[in-house]
Amino acid sequence: MNRLYHALPGKKPIRHRLFAILPAALCALSAFAQPTSLTEQESVRIGLARPDIASVIEAAQAAARSDAAAAGRWPNPTLELQHESVPGALGSATERTYLLSQQFDLSGKRGIRKNAANERVLAAAFDGDQRRQDIAAAIRRRFYEVLYRRELVAATRAWDSRMAPIAATVQKLHKGGEVAGYDKRRMELERATAQARLRAEQADYDKAWQQLAALLGAGAAQATPSGELLPPDAPPLDTLLARLDQRPQLRALERRADAHALERKAAQRGWMPDVTVGIGSKSVDSGVARDRGTVLSVSVPLPIFDRDQAGAGKAGAQADEARAEARLQRSRLEGELRGAWQQVRQLSATARDYQAQAANASDELARIAEASYRGGETGILELLDVYRATHEARMRALELSWSARQGAIELDTIVGNEKP
Repeated sequence: MNRLYHALPGKKPIRHRLFAILPAALCALSAFAQPTSLTEQESVRIGLARPDIASVIEAAQAAARSDAAAAGRWPNPTLELQHESVPGALGSATERTYLLSQQFDLSGKRGIRKNAANERVLAAAFDGDQRRQDIAAAIRRRFYEVLYRRELVAATRAWDSRMAPIAATVQKLHKGGEVAGYDKRRMELERATAQARLRAEQADYDKAWQQLAALLGAGAAQATPSGELLPPDAPPLDTLLARLDQRPQLRALERRADAHALERKAAQRGWMPDVTVGIGSKSVDSGVARDRGTVLSVSVPLPIFDRDQAGAGKAGAQADEARAEARLQRSRLEGELRGAWQQVRQLSATARDYQAQAANASDELARIAEASYRGGETGILELLDVYRATHEARMRALELSWSARQGAIELDTIVGNEKP
């Protein structure tokens, strides 16, 4: 048995080596088990990296690329076989004709329609960018809602914890007959209210976290969101307005308008028909002699009645509609941008001022109220009112910060800031 605890020649004992590596192994397991910090940018990166999102966006773009490839292909050639047998006085005469035909676009419509399809490919790519930005905005909203709800839980827990020592003191004094039963019951009611609110805030936090985790998928496992709830100062308004034209939604509408304009240009060339040229051979077997010759054919439709006027009119109307929609969207987005910018500036400034003034003042007021209560200068009602006011001030500060952050996310979404 002792041999198990002795080392081989030139080696440390096995027991000593196990004790040497055990702390490192425990540290590694502890680090692995601890939740990792999840930042805003990391959450957006994880959410957008989900395979399903990439598949949906890529499928739409692949469909547009397939249409573009089809628009650029030549029409298939036509192989025609004719067999005719005519009875005659000297026997039946048999004619066989083999003709290979190909249609040629002399007007250039196929090339124009291919360019129109390529514009739709670009529009689909911008649609994908817009969808990614919308998903990123949804992730960011959920991310900061988790931070907001977590801070509410912490503030409510601090409210209850602040009352705990006073409640213990009241309970002790009540047993000694030094405090009336009213004060004891009033303190119990206030603590029950705080604990009920804490459970409600915890439930809201759990719900927000599950909603964020659903957007992030498996990448959110064992992660803890971290960041500042109050947003930084908004960029200058002129800078944001200059970036508005780069919003993918507007660029997609411009590309579709260009595609419709190209379709109209192609339709306006309907007066120039496509030419079908055929070449083949013809053999005649009269039973006495067999002759063979070459066949050439040219087929040209006459654009007398239909010169694709309806197609040109429809494509022109669709181009005008897309451009008008782009102008309307830009005007609406500019108004939303100006309003959101003003809101973010005001809310951010208000939140900072309120945190600097009300938060510090409420903490100092609570300390003064506690000292006055212990000194017998004030009663339990005054102390509980101060505790409640301190809690409400903290909650109001968090609400202002959360509102400012929501406005900042809306501002980024309008101008197309994905925050990858």
